[in-house]
Amino acid sequence: MINLKFFLTGLMFFFVAVVAQGQFTMEGRVTSKTSEQALSGVEIFNHQTQQIEETDEQGRYIFENLKEGEYQFSIFALQYETLTLLIRIEKDRIHNFELLDLNIELTEAQIVEKREELFTIKQLNDVEGTAVFAGKKTEVVVLSLVKGNLANNNGRQVYAQVSGLNIYEGNDGGLQLNVGGRGLDPNRTSNFNTRQNGYDISADVLGYPESYYSPPSEAMSEIRIIRGAGSLQYGTQFGGLIDFQIRKAPLYKPLEIRTNQTVSSFNGFNTFNAIGVNKNKFSANAFYNYKRGDGYRPNSEYRSSNFFLALDYRLSKRTEFGFELTRFNYLAKQAGGLTDQQFESNPRMSTRDRNWFQVDWKLYHFNFKHSFNAFSKLTVSLFGLDASRFSVGYRGNPINLNENPITSIDEQDVNGNYINPRDLILGEFKNYGAEVRYLTKYRIANKRSVFLIGGKYYNANNTSIQGPGSLGAEAN
Repeated sequence: MINLKFFLTGLMFFFVAVVAQGQFTMEGRVTSKTSEQALSGVEIFNHQTQQIEETDEQGRYIFENLKEGEYQFSIFALQYETLTLLIRIEKDRIHNFELLDLNIELTEAQIVEKREELFTIKQLNDVEGTAVFAGKKTEVVVLSLVKGNLANNNGRQVYAQVSGLNIYEGNDGGLQLNVGGRGLDPNRTSNFNTRQNGYDISADVLGYPESYYSPPSEAMSEIRIIRGAGSLQYGTQFGGLIDFQIRKAPLYKPLEIRTNQTVSSFNGFNTFNAIGVNKNKFSANAFYNYKRGDGYRPNSEYRSSNFFLALDYRLSKRTEFGFELTRFNYLAKQAGGLTDQQFESNPRMSTRDRNWFQVDWKLYHFNFKHSFNAFSKLTVSLFGLDASRFSVGYRGNPINLNENPITSIDEQDVNGNYINPRDLILGEFKNYGAEVRYLTKYRIANKRSVFLIGGKYYNANNTSIQGPGSLGAEAN
């Protein structure tokens, strides 16, 4: 009896070991062979098991519980050629796929024009990460394919192929983005919910949704613009959502360094420097951007600096977390407004020489991502803002100015001291919040469906002070 018991026990462990050894996992990433960027929402179909997996935001996928043998896989992605190949599974393995751009056979000159038309703007996948974008009002600006002045954040060129946007430029160097949709006021993009990597960056998304900070175009991989029903999950802004996606660390290189130096008219200078590190489970990327210039008109010089740091750690195949820090500040002199008559007389005229505007923006972000299985995901986002906007100067109506507007407003006594005090406006913003999302995929009658639930907590503590300012001419 004892020998029989040991025999049965050993036989049971043998079969368990055989079953355990017969289950394997295949995982990896899907990237574009042209740009080397990770592709999300790519469908990978296993012909033998009839299983379909989608890549996440990092381009990762995973097939579990595969038995030993050969499997035929097909990889589908919009705007890319379909890839089909045979892979033998004998043990746990990592297999990365590279997809080729889908080319259209036209003449050589037509291909260049057609490529810009098709690929500068693309649509988001219906589901990415823990967000649902299903609908017709989603667009993505791919910065690597934009033909424009990225050094100066030229909004008219960056958003040229996005229909329905109103854009105006009210400052030099592209320090602020002014975009409106569906006829809404573009001033400081206040009618859009403005985000960076998925978290809020405006002064106050409910009470004072003005965006004084816009990341440099050279630092971004893409800009997501979501309007219509898909934007309702982000807030109450009428325009929708604009989400600036900062370029991440390289996937297959341990180190990447990029630097751009730009010199332009009116003593304009822009330096952009970025570094990306990828080592085992840890990745980091950072950039520093400095701008300066004198502007097209007198009294319109500016200086700005922007620093960004992102740290990511992959705890396991299913869990990862990261931290981001952003610091942006600039000081700009404002030349003052002009009437139509003044503009026709001299468009470079300046009606102010004591007006200054200063912005200091600090952003903090912590994110946590976990995949319970191939179908269910959870994301947690904690964010904070510590910022200020200061302005000092004379804001009177230029219609009431005399022929010599500067001396009439900034009149001085015999000792050279200014007589009229300037208006001073101080605004400080201290906000923080948390956003949690849970998404799971399921099937009803062989129809693929998605369930998404989430919640957001937001706290804003803002202070604004206005009154007479100093008599001097400096930014005080």
